[in-house]
Amino acid sequence: MGADGFEEPAEGWGKSRVHAAFMSDELDRVRGFYDRFVERGAQVTQPLEKQIWGDLYGEIVDPWGVAWMFNIAAPGGWAEGNESA
Repeated sequence: MGADGFEEPAEGWGKSRVHAAFMSDELDRVRGFYDRFVERGAQVTQPLEKQIWGDLYGEIVDPWGVAWMFNIAAPGGWAEGNESA
């Protein structure tokens, strides 16, 4: 999944124009991607941790300015088709 910015950032349209997302229920795989980005110099803008909606979520910005969103589904949540989660 990808998205562009909703409003022009205060610093102008530069590095923060594009957002990409990893959405999965594979905890180890997605955490591995997140950790490798950080090891290679990505800036953590939101640590990968449990959120109020139950999923693990975090954000980083890579050295080229692309913002990455990581969402790991909680067991029984949206990835399993549970509409009430």
